[in-house]
Amino acid sequence: METRKIEHLLEKFYDGTSSLEEEQQLRQYFSSDNLPEHLKSLKPQFCHQDFFITHHKTRENLKADLECTIRSAEKKSTKDKRNRLIFSMAAAAAVLLLMIGILSTPEPKKIEDTFNNPEQAYEEARRALLYVSEHLSKGLIPLQEGASKLNQGMDKTGEISRLEIIKSFIKSDSELKPQIP
Repeated sequence: METRKIEHLLEKFYDGTSSLEEEQQLRQYFSSDNLPEHLKSLKPQFCHQDFFITHHKTRENLKADLECTIRSAEKKSTKDKRNRLIFSMAAAAAVLLLMIGILSTPEPKKIEDTFNNPEQAYEEARRALLYVSEHLSKGLIPLQEGASKLNQGMDKTGEISRLEIIKSFIKSDSELKPQIP
């Protein structure tokens, strides 16, 4: 086919005025390998259309596929709506339970004085503190005994370390003195 004729068909194609026969001629032309250099970049455009036309499903199959896709999208939409409804109901139930819990909590009782007479309250507090002091003192006695034994042990270790110092001093002193034969 002549290059000028192809360029004229391309102009009609890009203007949208080409017929189906002219578009078929373009597809046939671009399916060959002998193309001018300036038209090689257009080959994928027309080869793709040829592939699409030869491998495309019939109109009825396409319609059935579209209807199936629409139905599955509607089912998914219904499922999403149901899930959102369940989530909303669960959230509302949780808020309701929280409010019931807050509102049904009893109010704390006011603390009232146990004694109307301040002198009687003072005497009772004094007795309680003396009781705690006695028992605390009894509990501290074994602790004090243990601490005194620990202190005695620490004193003995101090004596040992003093003996070590003296020993090292004597040793170093004997090394400095000349040996008498």
